[in-house]
Amino acid sequence: TGSETTSVWLEVTEVHEEDVVCLIKNSATLSATLYTLHVSQIHIDLPTITDKDKEVISTWGVQNKIDFLSLSYTRHAEDIRHARNYLSTFSDLNQTQIFAKIENFEGLTHFDEILQEADGIIISRGQLGIDLPPEKVFLFQKAAVYKCNMAGKPAVVTRVVDSMTDNLRPTRAEATDVANAVLDGSDAILLGAETLRGLYPVQTISTVGKICAEAEKVYNHDVYFKKTVKYVGEPMTHMESIASSAVRAAIKVKASVIICFTSTGRAARFLFDILLIFKWK
Repeated sequence: TGSETTSVWLEVTEVHEEDVVCLIKNSATLSATLYTLHVSQIHIDLPTITDKDKEVISTWGVQNKIDFLSLSYTRHAEDIRHARNYLSTFSDLNQTQIFAKIENFEGLTHFDEILQEADGIIISRGQLGIDLPPEKVFLFQKAAVYKCNMAGKPAVVTRVVDSMTDNLRPTRAEATDVANAVLDGSDAILLGAETLRGLYPVQTISTVGKICAEAEKVYNHDVYFKKTVKYVGEPMTHMESIASSAVRAAIKVKASVIICFTSTGRAARFLFDILLIFKWK
């Protein structure tokens, strides 16, 4: 799934009832427990939220009043609705936001409907690299990030510096990849193996953060402005209208800051999107 050497590619050769015989297609070292098993382009009829997930949410999640839920292997908009209905049964999780993690071909096929229901999108490039040819992954990434930008919802990109699992510095290609993700409009970078079991977790976070900061300095707000104005149009929602008016007023009086009181964070995100549209610096 990437440059790390702990991923094994298996080809199924025989199936005997509940047993599967596979041929290992590459050299790899299984250094710990098997974390993930991904079956390429095969529909698996399993619930998106398992009983174990519900147990963790109802205990640890409620105790810590979680702000976000990453919904792995989101396949349909119904998966989001099901998760949201479950969260709504807990008074402390009514405002918990759901980020749909797009990891397989079904999620790709139903991306637009998933985006409408989710609060944000996580683009799982490692898993998508199995369901898609490597030369196609960048096309989906760019299209998905653009759609998230136009919908005003966060886009999160994964698997950017695999080599830092074992090395102190990223490759030049990885550093450029991180920067390009930011320049495309990504809102966050999600690290995985690099910080979960990597040798240099702190240095990885620092390095990726510095690359993101440099890319943000040269982000083209003019292009974003033109795309957004063309896409959004009118009529605006009540929230968009209020946010737009607040930003216009702040610009006219040359205000230094806008203070936003929000319980869910939605109003603040609307304000931020409008600020980018008006290129307020």
